[in-house]
Amino acid sequence: MIEVFKFCPNCGKPLNPEKNSKFFDCSFCGFHYYITSYPTCGAILENENGEILMVERKNEPKAGFWDIPGGFVDLNENLETALTRELKEELGIIADRLIYIGSSTDLYPYKDVIYITICALYSGKISGKIYPADDVASYKFFDKKNFPKSKFAFPNLGKLIEKYLHTRRVI
Repeated sequence: MIEVFKFCPNCGKPLNPEKNSKFFDCSFCGFHYYITSYPTCGAILENENGEILMVERKNEPKAGFWDIPGGFVDLNENLETALTRELKEELGIIADRLIYIGSSTDLYPYKDVIYITICALYSGKISGKIYPADDVASYKFFDKKNFPKSKFAFPNLGKLIEKYLHTRRVI
């Protein structure tokens, strides 16, 4: 099991979670917590030359690494709405005809907590001006054969993207 918390979020006492458990119970206060994935979404966006858009992460975790545009799904938000919001916040764009590709899980170490994420991956086309903002330091279009896998922020998502680029389908 991934160590999500070292201390009970309810009473602050040290935790001793069982290995391979999907939840923990605090032996001091009885707090019960299911360990689940945090939903995220992202998009492989291609320009008119068939190159894919990658964004350089501005913030931790993985600042300076390449990623696809996207991010966390907010409370009471569906995946498509979240992706539309993230693309607007990060790049100032609205992508048309996004198609669901598949999903992957990854670890997201932030501050002293390791979050487990599940990313819904979409593909689409992009044209027009890009305005990097929010969590994006810069952006670059890559030829599909030169996908920056060694400097990609999240390994499992990177594998899913590679699979898509080679097969053009995943689901």
